[in-house]
Amino acid sequence: MSIPSGRNMIVTSIYMSCIAMIESVELLVDLMPLNMTHFDVILGMDWVVANHASINCVTKNVTLKTPSQAEVIF
Repeated sequence: MSIPSGRNMIVTSIYMSCIAMIESVELLVDLMPLNMTHFDVILGMDWVVANHASINCVTKNVTLKTPSQAEVIF
């Protein structure tokens, strides 16, 4: 896997369909453990697109749509 700094990292495991709780709503995410500090989770663009994310920089809100089309704002 390549990261924004241009470095490459080797991923040896992928944990498929893990549950991520966001504002008490369960969303599925595939997780890859990385040898990095200062980050809990990095949600990639594929996940963001799949969950119909809308990022409002002015209000500092992120809106997601669950598979049932319910909106989650945090």
